[in-house]
Amino acid sequence: MLPLSNLNKSQGIYVTKRTFETRDEYNRKPIAESIARLLESNEDITPLVINGGWGTGKSEFCEKLIELIKEEKRLDAVYIDAFQADHINEPLLTVISAIASILPKNEQAKFRKKAIPALKHSLKLGLNAFMGHVLRQDYAEVVDDFDKEIKAATSKIIDATIDEAIKDYADAQKNLEQLKALLQKATEKKKLVIFIDELDRCKPTYALEMLELLKHTFDIPGIRFVLVTNLQQMMASINHCYGQAVDAHRYLEKFIKFTVTLPQISDSKSPIETHISKAHLRSLINSNALLISSKELSNAFSELSEQVIDCHNYSLREVETLVRYIGVFCQLRKESLNYENLKGDAIMTAFGVITYALLPSLAESIYNGTANTDDIAEFLGVSKLSNPGDGHLKMHEVVIATAMQELNRGTNILFEGTRFTPYSDIVNSLFIPSKVHKTEKRFSLTSEAIGALKLIQ
Repeated sequence: MLPLSNLNKSQGIYVTKRTFETRDEYNRKPIAESIARLLESNEDITPLVINGGWGTGKSEFCEKLIELIKEEKRLDAVYIDAFQADHINEPLLTVISAIASILPKNEQAKFRKKAIPALKHSLKLGLNAFMGHVLRQDYAEVVDDFDKEIKAATSKIIDATIDEAIKDYADAQKNLEQLKALLQKATEKKKLVIFIDELDRCKPTYALEMLELLKHTFDIPGIRFVLVTNLQQMMASINHCYGQAVDAHRYLEKFIKFTVTLPQISDSKSPIETHISKAHLRSLINSNALLISSKELSNAFSELSEQVIDCHNYSLREVETLVRYIGVFCQLRKESLNYENLKGDAIMTAFGVITYALLPSLAESIYNGTANTDDIAEFLGVSKLSNPGDGHLKMHEVVIATAMQELNRGTNILFEGTRFTPYSDIVNSLFIPSKVHKTEKRFSLTSEAIGALKLIQ
């Protein structure tokens, strides 16, 4: 909960600065610049949400955006990792601590001292909690012959509790107004932007308490909030707390003023738009010296991976997992990575690694010999094989055609033409020579790759 000048992710902040100047392969700097202008303006856009699925680079974008804001020096910025803080279970304490952290050191103690009264009353001791406790007691069921004196004494206790709750609530409201005045004074010279990240990973109750806190407590002109989150998961949290009957989207609209959804395309001006996960894949592959030393395996892995990314919209994090697994495979098999003139072998091996990394259930069925062609085709996003009139098949079509030759389970794949023979001939040509000599054993290359990652073979 400190400014991002010294970020350390393990403590809710980072250590190494990442900026758009040092890395912006997804062309997101213009988005960040637009957000910064909005935050600096007087437009009513807070809380602003930076929305994206898990693993789409939201946190890195947030870090770079904060560095951009810091460079321009027109706004102050502070970062909160809500997931790291939700064990405290006190959103107000989390936010106040973050604000205190950016003040000059000689002012921090004074600020904390003035904020303490409001913090005391945030500790779940409000009127609603007291009244809920009182009203949960079923005094109507007290037996008729209950001693009147004891009844009177109980009544006095209840009255005293309610009186105390009302007084406590009034004190809380007074202290809250004093806190707002304190915050307004602290931000009158320069607006403060508070970035709250990982809210979608918090306990549902904490996430919603944070939203309600921002709406009811921090409606202060000098403070802007940016929530970095997955709105789909936030809606799931709302339904978890309030039931499926609640319209989670409309509920969120009460708290959110403006939403920016990070695009999945890295260059919208390119004639062939590139999915950011595919761009990330290529970058990671090129940085893996052991993998690119095996040209056939690297090419097969790249083409098949791009095919499944297109089909399943895999996130940046899932792509990192995928490349990590091929890296592990290469380490385990570094003495046998020469696939020169073994294109078919490379394709089936790469497919084994990809299924193990991204769809373990399919990998397990392949390894156990229970997989069927239709499941493989579905994973690869294929319902019909293209016409092989030019004597060429794409790599994912090679996998499916090989499966059709060997597995004999699931035959709903359509193919252009009247016979399967042309497909079979092309596949056969890719396995001359091969590490396996029998046609019915080619799919075993996929099983062997899976076995290697299971540390069995």
